Amino acid sequence: MDQTSDMTFSIKKVSGDIEPQEAATLVVKDGSDNVGISIEDNDGDGIYTVSAPNGFNEGCSYELNLADGWVFDGKEETIRTASFSIAMKEVENLEMNDDIVYIKDTDEITYSVDGKNYDVLTSEQINENGGSFEYDEASKLNEDDIICLYVGTKPTERNTDETSELLDPAVYVKVAAIDGNEVTFAALDENDQAKIYNMPDNFPFSSPLSFLLYLQIRCTETFRVCHFTSTSCLQTRHSST
Repeated sequence: MDQTSDMTFSIKKVSGDIEPQEAATLVVKDGSDNVGISIEDNDGDGIYTVSAPNGFNEGCSYELNLADGWVFDGKEETIRTASFSIAMKEVENLEMNDDIVYIKDTDEITYSVDGKNYDVLTSEQINENGGSFEYDEASKLNEDDIICLYVGTKPTERNTDETSELLDPAVYVKVAAIDGNEVTFAALDENDQAKIYNMPDNFPFSSPLSFLLYLQIRCTETFRVCHFTSTSCLQTRHSST
């Protein structure tokens, strides 16, 4: 089960001379922003609380590693690492941006990338150098437009129960230049990728990178379980503040 952003861990020293402030290290496992932690003995009883003063980031995955001589209070001393994820508020009605221009692949369209020609464009062929193709309606496009080059059924109309439709290529690129009927395109950067979707009013993050991380988490079950490197899941205490 995902944890709340104010979760805490209880640790104590059983041997050695490593100071409390060096007793634990937090590792971000999903590429999201770093989070600072504090280690405090609030009651003076030798039990230290590890917490994130500003809270752990929603929807993100972490690993807490203890230094030599430190253990989780109430757990076997062999348990030295805790992996956990933070729950995130559900965001409904995530939809494609209405400004995307959809271009269906035809037998007449050939894509040129790095001097090679392709009848069908796939994401594996896209690189920082971009590419180009001839398009009869190029005059309707504008520089910086995000376009979707797709095969088969339009992505917004695909049936998620039909595996064959989901396997058809749908590549999103940005118009870099237009010269007559020739459209030159470039790969999307992080800001462009975030623009593919209409960001809901209740979306909890404001940065494009956080949006992309959220989309990745929505598409995997990797971060759904709180576990320890040995035996069972640690019973964490939640801050009262």
